[in-house]
Amino acid sequence: MMRTKNLKNAIDRMKRLRALRWAGFLVLCLGLTGETCLEEKGIDVVVGANVTALFEARGSENVYNDQTVVNLTEDADIQQILEDNGFDEKVVGRIESAFYRVVKQDAGAPDRTVSGEITVDGNTLIEYQSVWVNDPELADWTAAPLTQEGVDYINQILETYFTDIFLGNVPTDPVVTFSISGTSTPTNVETNFDWEIRVKLTLVGKQYVEVPEIL
Repeated sequence: MMRTKNLKNAIDRMKRLRALRWAGFLVLCLGLTGETCLEEKGIDVVVGANVTALFEARGSENVYNDQTVVNLTEDADIQQILEDNGFDEKVVGRIESAFYRVVKQDAGAPDRTVSGEITVDGNTLIEYQSVWVNDPELADWTAAPLTQEGVDYINQILETYFTDIFLGNVPTDPVVTFSISGTSTPTNVETNFDWEIRVKLTLVGKQYVEVPEIL
């Protein structure tokens, strides 16, 4: 008990000494220059954003497909993110990960399994094999492996968009089409289920702040 009390007292003394040294530094700056010694530092600010697309998987004879048009900036509310954070330099946007979930199971085929792909403007983003549609775990977001082709495509669209903004140009809205297609079993019952994909984006921008200069 005594050792614990002594350790606490030692920590408290160290904190007081650090506070006194910091106060002395500020007093020195004020005494020499009449104002605090500050320098401008650039810091990277990381912000996350999500893009969600809903698909209705419909089809017969063992095939199904659907597509959804998405405005990446509107769906992820990127303009609001830019306004809220006040970035001083160009923002870099990258796709980080993707998830999918079933929002309406296939009631007509409890053992329905599907294989296929999700593309963005024809570029493969996600490939999947033998997914059991009515799996209870798919009611929640499940991580999906990304294909580099689709990742590179989305990253390039975001790069062009943010470059235009910070060059003072009128940016073209990054509108893309997500498409889903594939095959399913059983083949004697029409495919009928709904699912969503969620693409997680990471935005990194620089802000400049004034911090006390270490002499």
